[in-house]
Amino acid sequence: MTPPKTPRRLATARLGCLLVAGLLLAGCNTTKPMEMPRPTHTGVSAAAANPMGGLEKMALTRVVADIPRGTVIAHLPSSGIDDLEGHLCNYRLSGNGTLMEWAAGPSSSFGDWDRDFARIFRDVMSQAGYEVAGDPRDLFGRDEELAGTRYQVGARLLEIKGNVCQAHDWVYAFPMDSFSAEFYVKVEWNLYDTLSKETIKRLTTEGYAKRTRSQEQGLMLTLGDAFAVATEILAADKEFHAFLSGENDSPALAAGRAGTSPYDSPITIAEVPDSARPMKETMDRTLDSVVLVRVGGGHGSGLIIDPRGYILTNAHVVGEADTVMVRLNSGIEVQTQVLRRHKGRDVALLKAPLGGLVPMPLRTRPAERLETVYAIGAPFDESLSATITQGTVSALRTDDKSGWGWIQSDVSITGGNSGGPLVDGNGNALGIVTQGIPTHLTHLAADLNFMVPIGEALDALNIRPAQPGS
Repeated sequence: MTPPKTPRRLATARLGCLLVAGLLLAGCNTTKPMEMPRPTHTGVSAAAANPMGGLEKMALTRVVADIPRGTVIAHLPSSGIDDLEGHLCNYRLSGNGTLMEWAAGPSSSFGDWDRDFARIFRDVMSQAGYEVAGDPRDLFGRDEELAGTRYQVGARLLEIKGNVCQAHDWVYAFPMDSFSAEFYVKVEWNLYDTLSKETIKRLTTEGYAKRTRSQEQGLMLTLGDAFAVATEILAADKEFHAFLSGENDSPALAAGRAGTSPYDSPITIAEVPDSARPMKETMDRTLDSVVLVRVGGGHGSGLIIDPRGYILTNAHVVGEADTVMVRLNSGIEVQTQVLRRHKGRDVALLKAPLGGLVPMPLRTRPAERLETVYAIGAPFDESLSATITQGTVSALRTDDKSGWGWIQSDVSITGGNSGGPLVDGNGNALGIVTQGIPTHLTHLAADLNFMVPIGEALDALNIRPAQPGS
């Protein structure tokens, strides 16, 4: 007869079974810890070290992962990791124990990681003395606040490495939803200036973090800690701080504030005397000075400023293209070179390989409030080229940050008008159509639109009308 098992015997037998099972299963997990950098950061942010105030508000627009699909980002080593807590760790795994190939996407293991990173960025930067717009926890007002910021920051995850230990029940040896971990991240930061419309700073930082105690959210917490360290290093960068303090403006914006152009050599165009005749009497000539600009799958408008083929339009119309198609009012189409562009002032200079074109008179004398004006272009569709709409000069504005001027008008413009001329009653160009604020956003009876004064457009591209007698 077998003697009854005492509680002590039961515990001893159970422990023996666990040890045997552990030895058998542990031998199946051959995973080694993932090798990774372990950078340290002990500095303070430039903003905190120099709390002078006056920093521009910034916003984190997006965090994206630029990691090849299928990349293994973490190991679950059989032997565990130094200092990481986890009873039995990952002994149940067989073969190579890896955590998440990036092809499956991060959401299954890290939840809403991009929103969490946005919150971490805001918290770290705010503690470092920066002003950050757009609380990611705000359900309604975040987009409106982001739209009012000058500087936008985009984060690109270039690399993630980690080692993870999953805790197991110490009696029954089943895996629990509790993890200790170490993670390394490499982040590329892009600082974008909405005034100059250019990326003015790129900086790569690294972060490393370890959580030695097992926690239910141990994976995301540790990865978030590593991202926070990378953010702290960004906050400590002196050049990053200099941009936000206005000490290190972009070349294009600095040139605009100084009233100069980033282009050293001037381009001289023929002087065209202002027209004194009503546009009704010179309609054909005026329309012959307006062109359609086609690039990619979209189009805009432009105005001829010199008989040799020089044409003004918007920088956002041509984008990054070196050549675009231009269609004259006569129907002739020609491939045209983009010579110059100023993204901040949103103007560009084209050169068509044609001569004998009809230039539009350029009125550098300022527009007057309540003056009747007309926008000419191709709204919506190319078939609607040479459309003329009438409005009034509502106001003359100056941007406080850039010092650039704007002509405000209620003249109706839509997509396709961009780059076309705003003319006075005699067909003289006052400005270049640039942007509009839709009625549903402004709650106004008519659209609120802004145009670049023609004189500032010429200055931004270093274009000089020939002097009389030259």
